[in-house]
Amino acid sequence: VQNMIEGGEDALGRGSRYPRPSLREVFMRILGLWRESFKTFQLGIANPQSTPLQRSRAIEAGRLANKCLNALREVVQVREGTSLVEPLSDLMQGLIKDGLEAMWSIQEALPTLTPSLTPGDKTALIAIKAHERLASMLLMVSDLNIIDYVPFLDKTMSTALAALFGDQTQVHHMRPKHRAVLMKLITVPLTNRAFLPAVVKAYQQRYQRAVIDLNIAQSQSEDDEHHHLSATREEVKELERGARLRLEGSRTITKLIGAVDSDEDSPSANAAAGVFLKVVEAVLAKYVALTAEEIQEWTRDPESFMEGPGSVEGRSAAGHATRHRRKSAFAPISTDDPPRTMGLHFLQVVHLRAPKLTATTLFQALERLRSGPGPE
Repeated sequence: VQNMIEGGEDALGRGSRYPRPSLREVFMRILGLWRESFKTFQLGIANPQSTPLQRSRAIEAGRLANKCLNALREVVQVREGTSLVEPLSDLMQGLIKDGLEAMWSIQEALPTLTPSLTPGDKTALIAIKAHERLASMLLMVSDLNIIDYVPFLDKTMSTALAALFGDQTQVHHMRPKHRAVLMKLITVPLTNRAFLPAVVKAYQQRYQRAVIDLNIAQSQSEDDEHHHLSATREEVKELERGARLRLEGSRTITKLIGAVDSDEDSPSANAAAGVFLKVVEAVLAKYVALTAEEIQEWTRDPESFMEGPGSVEGRSAAGHATRHRRKSAFAPISTDDPPRTMGLHFLQVVHLRAPKLTATTLFQALERLRSGPGPE
């Protein structure tokens, strides 16, 4: 990638007499190679009647596709690479769209995204690595330009939610980095101030004031040819776009997570609360609740379990909560964080966004989980 960007002798195998390619051309070539390689990989593993040679070629194509994802990430990270993201270029939008479809197809094809549960299965391991690298790419792009990313927010968060909270999800066995990236795809939009209801409302009011000012200025300019407009049509148009995307992003989060406080007793508010209850129950059951091994250890010796070997905090939920309180809800999730810490981080994030709903829902979810089947 560095050779392709800098040009020079044999950079592209063409000799120094050719001009160095633009960053857009480099990105376009690698993106095309990724699409071709990943399609070959998909077709090869999807056919149960494929020969050993065809399967071997599919595996090599999958490895090449994953290398292409690394290369695409490198292109965006170079100094000029932000031009592909700010604003979101058509090439980057194409990668996001195809990447989300690829992630969803991997989730549908594999029973689990846990490498340790698929030992020796090369195709599954390649697919899981592709899923992780695609998620990392999407996270980087959305972090660089969350406003332009809004049209893809629904599919991105839906894909991450399904991967983290699905029936087949084995979060305690998932690769820590993979788990962290997927959780960030959900929590980063939740913590972004641009999508907070109060900020969205303030931005809309700013746009409405700009429209009024522009109309007044235009009427005055008709009487005074030397009068200058306080805001141009282009500026007002950009404010309208910003207000629309912020509102769309906030609505997407409300639809998928339901984390919004509301004093209304309306169908939409009740629907959001119902969605939020399901998400919180999934977080408690899959991330915060004790594992089967921990329950056995608790049954044998509760006191030792709470204290843990060499630590007062131990490995209990209380210990994780104590350690987690030291982190800000806006601090980035670390790949070293265990599932329980991630679950508590998620609950802290949604509590900052919707404190009343979170408090009420936690009590409801705990009551439902306690009255459900299984050990207390």
